[in-house]
Amino acid sequence: MPSALDHHLFLFFNADRGWPWMDKFWAVLSSFDFWLPFFILAALWTLVKGGFRARAMLVCLLLSIALMEGLVVNPLKSAFGRPRPTGVLTEARSVTSGSCNPPSS
Repeated sequence: MPSALDHHLFLFFNADRGWPWMDKFWAVLSSFDFWLPFFILAALWTLVKGGFRARAMLVCLLLSIALMEGLVVNPLKSAFGRPRPTGVLTEARSVTSGSCNPPSS
């Protein structure tokens, strides 16, 4: 359960401020599905056009992402066990790129 300060700050930033286009903008910008084609194209371009250093950088980047996710991020998520605000606050709006409406009551 979030603290009172967390609760108030989240609801302040999560409140409907009257700019629905901003909801869509931030939902798309934070969507991994939106960025995945760009990541794949950049990786392919680096493999084809890049030299040894560019390919080595790509390998190091992929290894560091895999290691950080497996050895740091997931264990910390499990250790803290803190749920997402939209899972515990009934008044929270859940915004996705497909639908930017507040949950129906």
